[in-house]
Order: sequence, then structure tokens, then C-alpha cells
Amino acid sequence: MSIRQAKARAVGNALLWAVLILLFPITSGVIATFFQFGPIATRLLQAAFMLAAFVFGYIYIQRQQIKPTDLFLRRKTIPRKDVCLPLLMLVPMLLKGIVLPSFWLLLATLLFVAAVGLAEELYFRGIGLCFLRSAFSKRMAIIISALIFGLGHSAVALANPDPLMVGLIVLNALLYGFFAAGWAINQRSIRYLMLHHALFNLTDYLHNLSAGDLIIAYYVRGGLILIIGLYYWQKLSLKHQQGFH
Repeated sequence: MSIRQAKARAVGNALLWAVLILLFPITSGVIATFFQFGPIATRLLQAAFMLAAFVFGYIYIQRQQIKPTDLFLRRKTIPRKDVCLPLLMLVPMLLKGIVLPSFWLLLATLLFVAAVGLAEELYFRGIGLCFLRSAFSKRMAIIISALIFGLGHSAVALANPDPLMVGLIVLNALLYGFFAAGWAINQRSIRYLMLHHALFNLTDYLHNLSAGDLIIAYYVRGGLILIIGLYYWQKLSLKHQQGFH
């Protein structure tokens, strides 16, 4: 297999896993709409489907006998700085406090964001990034992974009726993909990212921001994600870089 073919195959595989994980929330959304589920039932259904996505990915890993270290799934002690720094990007959405829904809706939401964190990190920064790292330099793999993550979230963002919010959601997803891929490659672990991803999504459901404040918060959060992402980008050891292939 030529280098070009190997790169095309790596990108194709990463895209395939992005499409696969999209099928789960889309299917749950169609079912919830068809049967006219309420908010709690809808959120629980979404959580169940995202957990199913995680299980599907895990079974694939076991069947293919892929080493957990190759997917950054190993247990590792993360430096305190690298635990705390990414938490800064949660602040903009929490500046005016949070609004707690009913107990059962809160529980359903917690289950949902936890399932999303598990599944999306496994698919995008675990399996997908593994394919990309096998054919590209670290930095090129980060860029492609971020683009795929942003593209994958564009399908969900289009459900928002506000074009500006659609753009901000996609941009934030692209930037988060840039940060998360860089963090994963630096730390060689995605376990913390699963938790961080869940907390990141949780702020979208519990914030107490008006429509205007929300737009500002998205801009500020996007800026923080970019700055933190660039920090991990520059941390990559230059001696291991082979340039942009």
C-alpha cells in the first residue's frame, strides 16, 4: 500500500467512525419524535443509545484485539495542571450560575452527558485518532481529527433555528476537537477527556444565560478553547515531528 493510499484509508476509517456514532443520536431523536416522548424519556433514550454506541465501539476493540494503549485507554496519573487548565473553558457558561431542572430530568441529563463523553471520546479521540496517527504526523492528525469532529457536530447543530448559533456550535466543536486531540496525544490517555467532555456538555444544559449572553459566552469559550488547544499544540515534542505530510 502506498503512502497516499494509507493516508486516504486512515481518513476514510476516521470518517466512518464519525458517521457511525452519528447514527445513534439521530436514531434516538427520530424515535423520540415519532412517539412524542417527553423531555425525561427523550433524554433517557438518548443516553441509552449513546451507551449502546460505547458498547459497540468497545466490542470492536475487543474483537480486533487492539491494545488499550494504542487507543489512549490506559490508566495514567495526569498532572494536576493538565487536569485544572481545561476546566477554565467551563467558566463562561457558569458566570451567571446554573438552573437545576427537576430531579429526574437532572438525573437523565447527567446520564446522557456521561454517555456522550464516553462514546464520543472513544470514537473520535480513541479509534478515529488511532487511525489518523498511523498515517500522519501528530500535528496533522490533530487537525484532521478536529475537522472531522466539527463536521460531525454540524449535523446536530443544524437543528438550531438560529444561523449564528449554528455557526458558533460548529466552531466550538471544531475548537474542542483541536484541544481534545492535542491533549490526548500529549497525555496518551482519553480517560480524563471522557469526564471533561461530559462536564463541557453539562454546562450547555444547566447554564443561566439569556440568549444574548449565551452568544457572548460561546465567543469567550471558543477563545479559551483555542488558547488551551494551542498550549497543548506547542507542547508536542518538536524532535518527534515529521512536518505536515
